[in-house]
Amino acid sequence: LWDQYHWIFNRPVDYGEDYIDSTVDYYFTDWTSVYLFDNTTALAGLTPTSTENESAIIESVNGQAICNLFSISQYYDDTDDSTYADNYELWLNEIAYMMRPTIESPGDLEFEIQGEILEFDWVAHSYAPGDYQIKRDGSPIIVDVSGLSVDTYEYSLMVRDHVGYRTDDAINVTIVDHIAPDWIVSPSDEELNYGTPFSQQLSASDPSGIGGWYINDYQNFSITQNGLLTNNTILEIGEYLLTVSVEDSFGNIRHHDITILVNPESITTTQTTTQTTTETTTTTETTTTTETTTTTESETTPSGAGGDSTLIIIIVVIVGSTVIIIIVIIMKKKGG
Repeated sequence: LWDQYHWIFNRPVDYGEDYIDSTVDYYFTDWTSVYLFDNTTALAGLTPTSTENESAIIESVNGQAICNLFSISQYYDDTDDSTYADNYELWLNEIAYMMRPTIESPGDLEFEIQGEILEFDWVAHSYAPGDYQIKRDGSPIIVDVSGLSVDTYEYSLMVRDHVGYRTDDAINVTIVDHIAPDWIVSPSDEELNYGTPFSQQLSASDPSGIGGWYINDYQNFSITQNGLLTNNTILEIGEYLLTVSVEDSFGNIRHHDITILVNPESITTTQTTTQTTTETTTTTETTTTTETTTTTESETTPSGAGGDSTLIIIIVVIVGSTVIIIIVIIMKKKGG
């Protein structure tokens, strides 16, 4: 055995010697003069130490192929005195080694912190699966990357089979943030009268945290780092086009444009109402008489106990073809 510590000589059966000796050679399989390629390793041969062209058991570089250069099935002896034939132990170990667990590595990964998919999986194979362990930065964890902050993490997977073979894989998982914050309460258009204060409480969310609030018009408006948008001067009549921006901790910015319309100050008006009453009466007799009476009454009473009162009554009477106009003016002074 040129590499007596190799797994095919130790697992699952620990072969107890550093050589194999057979008393039979049914097939005369010396198999000498074997040339090795650079991607192979000789594990045993026909000489006590590694010798060119004397190889007997060869493994490929990736460990997925073993070549027995003579018929090991004829090793019926029990060289290591284990009560098992040498060929049984060697075949059992070679089969277990060839069917040891393997892992299909996903390679290094990158996830967007606000992405829809925030998990990954490894694919492991084994003919006799036993158990597995997943660790992040040395601590056991389930493969779920949701909730992680922006950073790079090392994940490692170790799997074992029932024979005791183990294989490992390690990858880097990087969490990035390329998405701007989402609005919770976004800016909105507003219309107000001259002299009326302007105020909007805005809010946004981002897994990386809010880094700042900005506007494009600091002459007329201001915004706090809590998202309170107000005017910082009396807004003149007219239209203001305002861009509000919110930024996360990694410089991703979301903008929103709004219009603020300032109208003139409202005017209070007084309305005067004049009431006119027209009454027409038609009577059919031997002669026809039409009478139209128009009465206009205006009364002004100053406040206070003593005041003048003026009553003006104008009566127009039409009888036949005769028009009679009577004007009565009454002036009365109360108090005194």
